[in-house]
This record gives sequence, C-alpha cells and structure tokens, in this order.
Amino acid sequence: MDTYDLRVRLSPALLVALPPALSLVPVLDGLSLLWAGVAPVLVTCGGTYLLAQLARDAGKRIEPELYRSWGGTPTTQLLRHRGPAPQVAVAHRHAHLRRVLPQLPLPTPDQEAADPEAADHAYETAVLALRERTRNRQQHTLVFEENCSYGFRRNLLGLRAYGIVGAVVGLGLAAGSLVAEGQLGAGFSLSFVGAFLLDVVALGLWAFRVTSAWVEPYAHAYAERLLGAADQM
Repeated sequence: MDTYDLRVRLSPALLVALPPALSLVPVLDGLSLLWAGVAPVLVTCGGTYLLAQLARDAGKRIEPELYRSWGGTPTTQLLRHRGPAPQVAVAHRHAHLRRVLPQLPLPTPDQEAADPEAADHAYETAVLALRERTRNRQQHTLVFEENCSYGFRRNLLGLRAYGIVGAVVGLGLAAGSLVAEGQLGAGFSLSFVGAFLLDVVALGLWAFRVTSAWVEPYAHAYAERLLGAADQM
C-alpha cells in the first residue's frame, strides 16, 4: 500500500479496532510471542489491505448522501453561478478551467439557469478531467494533502457505527477486567484504568466528533485546492 492507502484507508480501520485492542493488551500480554508470529502472516496474506478496502468502501458508501445534504459536491458548488461563491471567484475559476480544458465547455449563467442539472453535469465532468491532471503528487502536493485529510475524515464517518461498537466493547472489556481484579483483591492495574479512560475518550469522539459537519470543511478545502490547481497549469 502507498502513502494514501495507509493514511486515508488503513488508519481509520485501525482506529476502529484500537479501543478493544487496548483493553485486551494486558490480558493477552502472555500471548505476545504468538501474536508476533501471527501478525506478519496476516499482513502477508493481505489482512491490512482488506481492512483498507473495507474502510474505503464505507467512506464511498456515505459520500452520495453527504453531497446531497451539502447541496452538491463542493467542487460543483464552487463552480455554480448560482452558488455561494462570489461571482468574481466563480468567473476566475471558469476562466482557468476553460483555458486548461478547452474541449469541455462550461455553461454560462443563462445556460445554468435554464438547465441547472445539465450545468452540474458539465461541472462534474470538468472536475473529473482536472482531477486526472493533478495525479502527480510531487507537482500538486497541496491537492494531495487536502485530499488525504478529506478522505481520512470521510472514511472515519463511514466507519462511525463500527467505531462506536468497538469503543463500547473496549469499555466493557476494561470494566470487566477492573471488576475482576477488584474481586480478586489484586488492586486496580494502571493498564486497565488507562485502557478504560482511553476507551471513554474514543467513544466520545466517535459519537460526538465524527459527524458530517466535521467532514464538510475539509471537503470544501480539497475542492478549493483542486480548482486552484488550474491556475498553475
């Protein structure tokens, strides 16, 4: 996997597994040697790649609904004459896109008003073509970085339900271990207490922080950076 896969796809999947894993570490400490032998096999057989693909699928699955709730894709919104962007900025973006993509005519304000759906299709087509021209990460580093930030947050949101379940499971494991230690008179292990507190934090983040509103600003930041790349072409 490349840098994008690791940052945008695998990392969200691993964050889902982190809370229960933290709670199990003290219990499975004696099995560390076994795990050290199993982990490389899982990686070699594509376990981490599978996790990355599942995270990608989860993010892509919610993306259409996100766009609908936002009023369209952020790039389309920034290109609409009727959109929230200032008309000067819209005209500037259109001018650069016409220069870079002369084979893809963009609608005028009157054409957009007459057929908004066709206008949106034209904007989406132009953005797809522009995205293909910004694949070189060395030449368009800022586009790549904003894309990673947006993709990471989108995939986390797609995995939100699983993240909440993972945090709850982790809390249950840590709490059960603390109760068992108390009943055995062994005292409270700092590792279990730490796992419990981290699981509480994880549950709060998954439940209240990972939302559509948390993703949207980064989607718009990526859109602005992508359209801005046309200025440099």
